[in-house]
Amino acid sequence: FEKIFPPLFLPNEKKQLSILYHFVITFIFWLIIITMALLAPSLGDVLNLVGCATGTLIAFVFPALASLRIRQGGTPFMLLPSLLLFVGGIVGCMGTYFAVIKLIRDSS
Repeated sequence: FEKIFPPLFLPNEKKQLSILYHFVITFIFWLIIITMALLAPSLGDVLNLVGCATGTLIAFVFPALASLRIRQGGTPFMLLPSLLLFVGGIVGCMGTYFAVIKLIRDSS
């Protein structure tokens, strides 16, 4: 299987997606996004949903996870990254929830 579909980026690394698996996941995401874009009543609702979902991930969750990962051997509990992860998760979930509710309400 690896000879037909070699790993995508790092040839000697075991923890990576094969080309086939990467293609399938990318196609599924693309299909979901295209379906949402075609069925959405306005572009503003789609941008609201995408912004709520990805904005908090980029601003809060990913930096906190990176900090926790980098300092893995340090203290067992770090206040600022844990607080960012918690607040970012709550804000992201709430924003995404309300964006989905608005999208559903506007489409009906």
